[in-house]
Amino acid sequence: MDDDKRQLILDATSKLILQHGLHGTSMSKIVKASGVPMGTIYRYFKDKDSLIAELYHDIVKQTAAYVCKDLDEKQPLRKQLEQIIKNIIELNKVHPDRFLSKAILDIVPRSDAERIALETHFKPVQRFAERGIEAGIFKPLPAELILTLAIGPIEWYFQVPHFHEHSFTAEQQAIFIDACWEAICLNPATTKDN
Repeated sequence: MDDDKRQLILDATSKLILQHGLHGTSMSKIVKASGVPMGTIYRYFKDKDSLIAELYHDIVKQTAAYVCKDLDEKQPLRKQLEQIIKNIIELNKVHPDRFLSKAILDIVPRSDAERIALETHFKPVQRFAERGIEAGIFKPLPAELILTLAIGPIEWYFQVPHFHEHSFTAEQQAIFIDACWEAICLNPATTKDN
């Protein structure tokens, strides 16, 4: 099968979901937006649900690849947090609607097996939180809450339409990273180099 056509269908679907929402995106709209005939779309995807599932999987995989890029477990935790946040900012520059698309598709129910399979893509970020908790550097909270405090604000910022059009200055980025670090650390001042 032609990967270009598959990608054309996925890209059109993603744009339509942003414009019309999940339920307002019909197969006929996908046909029109992608320029791919209905019969051809059904050769790639069994139905709309499988198309949405594949789109979500692709978005999660691409997002995780960006977010985890150059993340080195040997680096101090503070440097790892900086890298994660810089990666998220870079992802938004390259794909400005990625976090909004992911947020919309996050609400689609998934089986536990699907959810676990998707979460494996973010394992390096999960390990970052777990290591900080185990070392007593991060607050004694579940890793998911640590990540919500550490990177949730930047993800939310890029989910809100038109917020993502603003670019951070280097000074704003440094202040933001400090705020995220302070949110997750037991003693932020004494652990700045960890």
